[in-house]
Amino acid sequence: MPKFFITDYELIVGNTAYIVGEDAKHIKKVLRMKPEEKLNVCDGRGKDFIARINMLESDAVLIDIVSESGKNGEPKLKVNIFTAITKGEGFEYSIQKCVEAGAHSIIPLNTERTVVSIPDSKIDKRNERWNKIAEGASKQSGRSLIPNVSYPVDLKGALNMIKDSDLTIICYVDEGTLSIKDVFEEHRDAEVINVFIGPEGGFTKKEWESAVQKGALSVTLGKRILKAETAGLFVTAASMYEYGELDKK
Repeated sequence: MPKFFITDYELIVGNTAYIVGEDAKHIKKVLRMKPEEKLNVCDGRGKDFIARINMLESDAVLIDIVSESGKNGEPKLKVNIFTAITKGEGFEYSIQKCVEAGAHSIIPLNTERTVVSIPDSKIDKRNERWNKIAEGASKQSGRSLIPNVSYPVDLKGALNMIKDSDLTIICYVDEGTLSIKDVFEEHRDAEVINVFIGPEGGFTKKEWESAVQKGALSVTLGKRILKAETAGLFVTAASMYEYGELDKK
């Protein structure tokens, strides 16, 4: 069954709800669904439901909630990706693939070597687009949560966000690095992992030192150097594998 998110709680009244906007158009014009047909809906916060179409209105689809679904596409492990903004379409690709792989949230970083400068007048639209990409990736991958893509923060602000985490790692290729596999094996009880990924030129030594001082462990991702756009996907997928999230049906 197709899946749709209802994140505006004003559209839910008791056991009925409205699907509006592009999703409503998709149900009527593309899927050509009819009253009494079933679909999956999700509140975007981790709960899935089976619903039945009640009525097709001009600008909305009225549905009846039939039951809560036993399926849930969310991993227990929460991986937060702090990643530098990169140029071109690479950053949007990174958001999409990290969400598909199971990332819990994505925090764009402005670092010393970040080459992309987003004007204040455009940041709202850019952030809206990033979150639309995250929503689309959640639908495609059958997730029960839409990972939030925050507004960009600088490294200092990002490091202030990690104080209550179980494990924080920073990807760094120059010195003081540990095997990411060894780090995961030594932190088997971690439920929240924060991952810091630098821009095309990497983190500066000063940035690396500030992260390590805050408790981040410096890790290497292996013998090959990954692009910033693919490092987030690599770490998210590796963590899901190492913590057994790929085994759960």
